[in-house]
Order: sequence, then structure tokens, then C-alpha cells
Amino acid sequence: MQVFNGRPAHQRPMNAQIRLGQWQRRLVGGIGLALLLLAGCDSYDARSTLEVRLTATAAKGIDSVQLRISQVQVHVVTEAQKSAAAGDKTIDDDGAWQTLEVNRTLTLGSAAAASQDLGMLRLTEGWIDQVRVAVASPTTALAGGKTCTLVVGLLPKGGLKVSSPFRPFPVRHALEHAIWLDLRLDQALIKSGDCWSLGPVLEVARFTTGGKDVSVQ
Repeated sequence: MQVFNGRPAHQRPMNAQIRLGQWQRRLVGGIGLALLLLAGCDSYDARSTLEVRLTATAAKGIDSVQLRISQVQVHVVTEAQKSAAAGDKTIDDDGAWQTLEVNRTLTLGSAAAASQDLGMLRLTEGWIDQVRVAVASPTTALAGGKTCTLVVGLLPKGGLKVSSPFRPFPVRHALEHAIWLDLRLDQALIKSGDCWSLGPVLEVARFTTGGKDVSVQ
């Protein structure tokens, strides 16, 4: 028989029993919360990563373009939901977009400009069937030593989407992926007054999983 201050446990003071019950509930609740946090950390750490890089095919007569990028969004869906149509507008406002904040100005299209690292984001498992790049102001072009502000009004809502068909890429569990996007300045820039308009011509140049190339087409 358990004894409390010389008394059997069932005769212990009521306030002591209450305190013991509260302590037990806190202990159980704390253990449960810790288990949930650990499970959440394991799930987060196990997600795949995607490194996003941007290159640009130079345009004749233009020395370089200063492109302000606010963010990159990746559309990740299940295998049954993936879309093969590059121009599919039904996905523009759905909830499958995962966002990488960039907020940088890049120099593109010059002879010295290599691919630009836009950053890395964690992705849920699924299929990448579209990517879009949000362009912000100011975005300018340098030609013949003169700088002008590009017209970006032709860009679709949400930014530059991949405009050429590509095979959706699988995002596998806990793997490192990388994608190279090519902004085709030679096709995207159209003369407009004293400057140029920037059109939506974006392609997937390369995709890798675990350091190995995955077929784009």
C-alpha cells in the first residue's frame, strides 16, 4: 500500500491529488508535443530540394539586360494531375505552386554572364509540370552604351512561364534536384519605340536528379 505522510494513498489530501493529476497531464502533454515536433522535423528534412538557375540566350544588338526577379514558382502536382500543355492557363491560380523568393537584379545576355543561381527551395513529392519567373520593375536593356527601360506589359499574370513543351519531372523523396531555365532574349525582345518589349519566351535547358541529367523532352 502506498503511503502519503503516514496515510494510505487513498486518504491523501485532495489538493495533493489535484496537483499530482495536473503534473501527470502536463507530462503526458509535453511528451505528445515533443513527438509531434520530432515527426514534423523528420518530414520536413526528408523533403526534396530544387536548385533553380537561370541563363539567357543573347539577343543581337543588345549588350545585356538587367532583369529584376521577385520570385520563382514551381508547380508540383500528383502524377494523375500533371499537365503536358505548356500553355495550360487552368493552373495559373490553383494551390499547387511552391514559391522561392528571389528579389534580385540579374545581368543577363552579356558574353561574361554565366548561369545565375536563383536559390533553392524544398519541394513536396510529386511532379513538376510548370515553372514561372515573376519579373519586377525596373528591368532595363543596355545597347550601344545606352540604357532603356523594357516594356513588360506583354508578360502573363504571374510572370514568365515555360513556353515550350517539356516532360514533367518527378520529384523523388529526399533527393536533390536542379533546374536550368533559359530566357531566350533573342526571341523574347521585340523592338518597341526607343527600347524593347519583353515577351514570354522561357525554356527548360536542363534538369538533374541526384546529379544525373533527366531528359527534358
